[in-house]
Amino acid sequence: MSLAEALAEHRRGLVLLSKGTEEMAERGRKAINKFATTGWHDFSPVQIWTDYRKTGIARQSCLLGSAGNHLRWYLLKFVPCAVKRGLLGQDALESLAEVPRLKVNPRQIRVPAVTVVAEFLAMVESEDAEGGAFLRFLTVTGLRLYGALKLEWSDIDLGQGTMAVVQKGSRKIVIPMTPEAVELVTDRRGRCRPCPLDIKALAPPPLWRNRFAGSATG
Repeated sequence: MSLAEALAEHRRGLVLLSKGTEEMAERGRKAINKFATTGWHDFSPVQIWTDYRKTGIARQSCLLGSAGNHLRWYLLKFVPCAVKRGLLGQDALESLAEVPRLKVNPRQIRVPAVTVVAEFLAMVESEDAEGGAFLRFLTVTGLRLYGALKLEWSDIDLGQGTMAVVQKGSRKIVIPMTPEAVELVTDRRGRCRPCPLDIKALAPPPLWRNRFAGSATG
């Protein structure tokens, strides 16, 4: 069995409970397939991890941090399975033990002023009423994209001012709603979903892309 075949088979057998974890596993599979240049021959987890980290220098002028931890997570799942099946020797486990878990400093998020957010929402709503309503929904509820899209009317208690939202791992928790969120959701009663955007309409219009690109680089 080739390395690529083993990686594909292993990937199909993983039980992953969230979209983010699925994407992380896919990146790990691709990274191993790319950086294990000789296949099973001289397969070295620590060398694969090191070479992968170095790719950040070309893109970000620094070694990869959290992405390196993501690859380590995937190596910890794949390598023991390959050893158990006789595809790798015990030396691969010794190499795997040398892959460190990096300490990554929390990201510094710049919080925009309320007036800036209000101006941005008004601008989007003037160009795209549905998309603007969805952004306002995220703003006043504090939900993430897929948390909002998965919200059902049965998850909302307007009397108590609470909603049950899906977290990572498909776990639901009940959180309070802001007065603005209660007002917005109340105005949508009678519609098929509380979220003002169809799940199929996720491609952002040019206005969103340009504004977000400017925010990311500025």
